Amino acid sequence: MSWPKLSDRQLESGACCICGARAALGVELHAWEEHDEADRPTDIAVEVCEACVARKLIDKHPRLYRKLDPMEPFPGCMRICEGCRFKEGPSCTHPAAKRNGGDGVTITVAHAIQAIACGSDRGGRWSRRFNIWADHPKACAERVAEPECRCARNEEGERYWRDPDCPAPHRDA
Repeated sequence: MSWPKLSDRQLESGACCICGARAALGVELHAWEEHDEADRPTDIAVEVCEACVARKLIDKHPRLYRKLDPMEPFPGCMRICEGCRFKEGPSCTHPAAKRNGGDGVTITVAHAIQAIACGSDRGGRWSRRFNIWADHPKACAERVAEPECRCARNEEGERYWRDPDCPAPHRDA
């Protein structure tokens, strides 16, 4: 059976790609890095809610997924990506991003602490290398802020009048 990649199901930013639960409704979403059929990282992230993770839907999927640390530098999933015109879902669409064939975006980040953990269990001895991120990334050289919307909105945030000269992109237009 060929399982679809979860990134093919990503609905939009702020929604779980499995069940569609929205972060705006108080659902906690986590970013996960998708891997290819050979378990190599792909620079593609998906957002999954805590309920789907608890139901072990990530573990049942044959493709490997790695949970991203909230402070890990990953274009499209960082705090500094909010409000950038190149952020689309949990992804960066800037032409310089590696996933788009570029050389990579320039991110200002503090050095990570590298650690190695060793242990043993029923499967034998094991060791793992990982990074501990002490702070969120501070800047992205390719970040371009979304222009402010000048359209009139009601109390619920719904647009009821569109300014013909509004510089903001409108996805519902």
